[in-house]
Amino acid sequence: SEEKQRLLIRYWITQQGFSAPSAKKLQHIFSDVIKTANDKQPCIEWKGVELRRFQNHLYIMSPLSKHDITQVIPWQNEQPLFIPTLDITLKPQSLGVNNEEITIRFRQGGESIEIPKRGNISLKNLFQEEQVPPWMRGRLPLLYIGEKLIKICGLDEIKAHPPTF
Repeated sequence: SEEKQRLLIRYWITQQGFSAPSAKKLQHIFSDVIKTANDKQPCIEWKGVELRRFQNHLYIMSPLSKHDITQVIPWQNEQPLFIPTLDITLKPQSLGVNNEEITIRFRQGGESIEIPKRGNISLKNLFQEEQVPPWMRGRLPLLYIGEKLIKICGLDEIKAHPPTF
């Protein structure tokens, strides 16, 4: 029944360490998130919480921080790189390059990457194949040597933590 579904959703939210939504927010979760069309990517927010749906899974998280996808961050790659807008630290990478400019950028659209045994593939297609949630696609650091994209940092971590509900 819908009443049992509401209790289950409320229980799941609190088990994830978040505050339970009000009855009105819970109604919006059902009408605006769960029962909305599959091609939508809805998000409901309440105090300190974002609840989203992607590919029939619910994701609950703290609100995403502001993040400028146009930034280009030079990196010497000898020391860890802290990205404050994402609150992540990238560890030095073994790249086997000397004196080439290394930068961290973020998805703008139209990027592609060379994948061994597959060839060149667009990030759009790769992210769809790997089921990367849309709100994360512009938040994954892209490691460039010169103008060539060589690594998507954090992709493996996203794949290793599937939704729990």
